[in-house]
Amino acid sequence: MLNNVPVSSDSIVRLKTMVSPFILKGMIYMLLFVSIILILHPSTSQSSTLFKYHQVAMGTVFEIALIGGDEEQANKAALQAFQEVKRNEQLMSPKIESGDVFRINQFAGKEWVKVSNETLEVIKKAQEISKLSNGGFDITIGPLTDLWRKAREKNTPPSLENVRKKLDLVDYKNLEIDQEGKVFLKKSITLAL
Repeated sequence: MLNNVPVSSDSIVRLKTMVSPFILKGMIYMLLFVSIILILHPSTSQSSTLFKYHQVAMGTVFEIALIGGDEEQANKAALQAFQEVKRNEQLMSPKIESGDVFRINQFAGKEWVKVSNETLEVIKKAQEISKLSNGGFDITIGPLTDLWRKAREKNTPPSLENVRKKLDLVDYKNLEIDQEGKVFLKKSITLAL
Protein backbone atom coordinates (compact mmCIF):
# COMPACT_ATOMS: atom_id res chain seq x y z
CA MET A 1 0.00 0.00 0.00
CA LEU A 2 1.22 3.47 -0.86
CA ASN A 3 -0.83 6.36 0.56
CA ASN A 4 -3.64 3.83 1.13
CA VAL A 5 -3.70 3.03 -2.61
CA PRO A 6 -2.81 -0.53 -3.61
CA VAL A 7 0.35 -0.94 -5.67
CA SER A 8 0.42 -3.86 -8.05
CA SER A 9 2.90 -6.62 -7.37
CA ASP A 10 4.06 -6.20 -10.97
CA SER A 11 5.22 -2.62 -10.19
CA ILE A 12 6.99 -3.75 -7.03
CA VAL A 13 8.85 -6.55 -8.84
CA ARG A 14 9.81 -4.11 -11.60
CA LEU A 15 11.21 -1.63 -9.08
CA LYS A 16 13.17 -4.27 -7.17
CA THR A 17 14.78 -5.73 -10.28
CA MET A 18 15.94 -2.35 -11.58
CA VAL A 19 18.34 -1.53 -8.76
CA SER A 20 20.04 -4.65 -7.47
CA PRO A 21 21.96 -5.74 -10.63
CA PHE A 22 24.14 -2.59 -10.54
CA ILE A 23 25.28 -3.26 -7.01
CA LEU A 24 25.93 -6.86 -8.01
CA LYS A 25 27.82 -5.72 -11.12
CA GLY A 26 30.07 -3.48 -9.05
CA MET A 27 30.84 -6.24 -6.59
CA ILE A 28 31.60 -8.70 -9.40
CA TYR A 29 34.01 -6.23 -11.02
CA MET A 30 35.62 -5.61 -7.64
CA LEU A 31 36.10 -9.33 -6.96
CA LEU A 32 37.63 -9.82 -10.40
CA PHE A 33 39.95 -6.86 -9.92
CA VAL A 34 41.14 -8.06 -6.50
CA SER A 35 41.60 -11.59 -7.84
CA ILE A 36 43.79 -10.29 -10.65
CA ILE A 37 45.88 -8.27 -8.21
CA LEU A 38 46.37 -11.33 -6.01
CA ILE A 39 47.36 -13.45 -9.00
CA LEU A 40 49.85 -10.85 -10.22
CA HIS A 41 51.25 -10.24 -6.72
CA PRO A 42 51.07 -13.59 -4.93
CA SER A 43 52.16 -13.84 -1.33
CA THR A 44 55.43 -15.68 -0.84
CA SER A 45 54.77 -16.55 2.79
CA GLN A 46 52.68 -19.52 3.88
CA SER A 47 50.87 -17.71 6.69
CA SER A 48 47.32 -16.68 6.09
CA THR A 49 45.93 -13.64 7.80
CA LEU A 50 42.57 -12.12 6.91
CA PHE A 51 42.70 -8.42 6.03
CA LYS A 52 39.40 -6.56 5.60
CA TYR A 53 38.88 -3.15 4.07
CA HIS A 54 35.69 -1.07 3.68
CA GLN A 55 34.83 1.99 1.65
CA VAL A 56 31.63 3.73 0.61
CA ALA A 57 31.37 4.33 -3.13
CA MET A 58 28.77 4.09 -5.88
CA GLY A 59 25.98 4.33 -3.35
CA THR A 60 26.99 1.19 -1.48
CA VAL A 61 29.63 -0.18 0.88
CA PHE A 62 32.48 -2.09 -0.72
CA GLU A 63 34.23 -4.69 1.39
CA ILE A 64 37.46 -6.28 0.31
CA ALA A 65 38.68 -9.34 2.19
CA LEU A 66 42.21 -10.48 1.41
CA ILE A 67 44.04 -13.48 2.80
CA GLY A 68 47.81 -13.42 2.94
CA GLY A 69 50.83 -13.02 5.08
CA ASP A 70 52.01 -9.58 4.05
CA GLU A 71 49.92 -6.71 5.41
CA GLU A 72 51.73 -4.11 3.33
CA GLN A 73 50.99 -6.06 0.15
CA ALA A 74 47.34 -6.45 1.18
CA ASN A 75 47.12 -2.71 1.87
CA LYS A 76 48.51 -1.97 -1.60
CA ALA A 77 46.10 -4.37 -3.30
CA ALA A 78 43.09 -2.92 -1.44
CA LEU A 79 44.19 0.63 -2.26
CA GLN A 80 44.52 -0.24 -5.96
CA ALA A 81 41.07 -1.86 -5.93
CA PHE A 82 39.46 1.14 -4.22
CA GLN A 83 41.17 3.49 -6.68
CA GLU A 84 39.60 1.51 -9.53
CA VAL A 85 36.19 1.75 -7.88
CA LYS A 86 36.65 5.50 -7.51
CA ARG A 87 37.71 5.82 -11.15
CA ASN A 88 34.59 3.99 -12.30
CA GLU A 89 32.44 6.08 -9.99
CA GLN A 90 33.91 9.24 -11.56
CA LEU A 91 32.88 7.95 -14.99
CA MET A 92 29.46 6.57 -14.19
CA SER A 93 27.97 8.63 -11.39
CA PRO A 94 25.00 10.76 -12.42
CA LYS A 95 26.10 13.33 -9.81
CA ILE A 96 29.71 13.95 -10.86
CA GLU A 97 29.78 16.71 -13.50
CA SER A 98 32.88 15.45 -15.31
CA GLY A 99 31.45 11.94 -15.67
CA ASP A 100 29.91 10.29 -18.70
CA VAL A 101 26.52 9.60 -17.13
CA PHE A 102 26.16 13.16 -15.87
CA ARG A 103 26.86 14.44 -19.40
CA ILE A 104 24.44 11.95 -20.98
CA ASN A 105 21.73 13.13 -18.60
CA GLN A 106 22.58 16.78 -19.13
CA PHE A 107 22.21 16.48 -22.90
CA ALA A 108 19.21 14.11 -22.88
CA GLY A 109 16.91 14.84 -25.78
CA LYS A 110 19.42 17.33 -27.22
CA GLU A 111 22.61 15.71 -28.52
CA TRP A 112 24.76 12.59 -28.72
CA VAL A 113 27.45 12.22 -26.03
CA LYS A 114 30.81 10.49 -26.52
CA VAL A 115 31.57 8.24 -23.53
CA SER A 116 34.50 6.15 -22.30
CA ASN A 117 34.83 2.52 -23.34
CA GLU A 118 34.01 1.37 -19.79
CA THR A 119 30.78 3.37 -19.64
CA LEU A 120 29.84 2.24 -23.14
CA GLU A 121 30.31 -1.43 -22.21
CA VAL A 122 28.19 -1.06 -19.06
CA ILE A 123 25.43 0.68 -21.04
CA LYS A 124 25.54 -1.98 -23.77
CA LYS A 125 25.29 -4.77 -21.21
CA ALA A 126 22.46 -2.95 -19.43
CA GLN A 127 20.59 -2.62 -22.73
CA GLU A 128 21.10 -6.32 -23.41
CA ILE A 129 19.67 -7.20 -19.99
CA SER A 130 16.80 -4.75 -20.52
CA LYS A 131 15.86 -6.49 -23.76
CA LEU A 132 16.12 -9.95 -22.20
CA SER A 133 13.96 -8.87 -19.24
CA ASN A 134 11.52 -6.93 -21.46
CA GLY A 135 12.24 -3.77 -19.49
CA GLY A 136 12.20 -5.36 -16.03
CA PHE A 137 15.75 -4.05 -15.69
CA ASP A 138 16.15 -0.54 -17.06
CA ILE A 139 18.86 2.07 -16.56
CA THR A 140 16.56 4.86 -17.74
CA ILE A 141 15.03 4.69 -14.26
CA GLY A 142 16.59 8.03 -13.30
CA PRO A 143 13.28 9.97 -13.11
CA LEU A 144 11.87 7.41 -10.68
CA THR A 145 14.98 7.25 -8.50
CA ASP A 146 15.04 11.06 -8.34
CA LEU A 147 11.39 11.05 -7.25
CA TRP A 148 12.08 8.53 -4.47
CA ARG A 149 15.26 10.36 -3.39
CA LYS A 150 13.30 13.60 -2.95
CA ALA A 151 10.52 11.75 -1.13
CA ARG A 152 13.06 10.20 1.24
CA GLU A 153 14.44 13.67 2.02
CA LYS A 154 10.91 14.74 2.95
CA ASN A 155 10.43 11.51 4.90
CA THR A 156 7.21 10.69 3.03
CA PRO A 157 6.61 8.39 0.06
CA PRO A 158 5.64 9.91 -3.28
CA SER A 159 2.03 9.69 -4.40
CA LEU A 160 1.02 6.77 -6.59
CA GLU A 161 0.09 9.29 -9.30
CA ASN A 162 3.64 10.72 -9.29
CA VAL A 163 5.15 7.24 -9.34
CA ARG A 164 3.01 6.30 -12.35
CA LYS A 165 3.99 9.52 -14.18
CA LYS A 166 7.69 8.79 -13.64
CA LEU A 167 7.26 5.13 -14.60
CA ASP A 168 5.86 6.31 -17.93
CA LEU A 169 9.23 7.97 -18.63
CA VAL A 170 11.22 4.80 -17.92
CA ASP A 171 11.87 2.92 -21.17
CA TYR A 172 15.19 1.46 -22.25
CA LYS A 173 14.09 1.90 -25.89
CA ASN A 174 14.64 5.66 -25.45
CA LEU A 175 18.41 5.05 -25.20
CA GLU A 176 20.44 4.76 -28.40
CA ILE A 177 24.08 3.81 -28.98
CA ASP A 178 25.89 4.52 -32.24
CA GLN A 179 28.92 2.87 -33.88
CA GLU A 180 31.25 5.67 -32.73
CA GLY A 181 30.69 5.08 -29.01
CA LYS A 182 28.17 7.87 -28.56
CA VAL A 183 25.00 7.66 -26.49
CA PHE A 184 21.71 9.50 -26.98
CA LEU A 185 18.62 9.68 -24.78
CA LYS A 186 15.59 10.41 -26.97
CA LYS A 187 13.68 12.21 -24.25
CA SER A 188 14.65 14.43 -21.36
CA ILE A 189 15.03 11.48 -19.03
CA THR A 190 18.01 10.35 -16.98
CA LEU A 191 20.15 7.28 -16.58
CA ALA A 192 20.93 5.77 -13.22
CA LEU A 193 23.87 3.35 -13.14
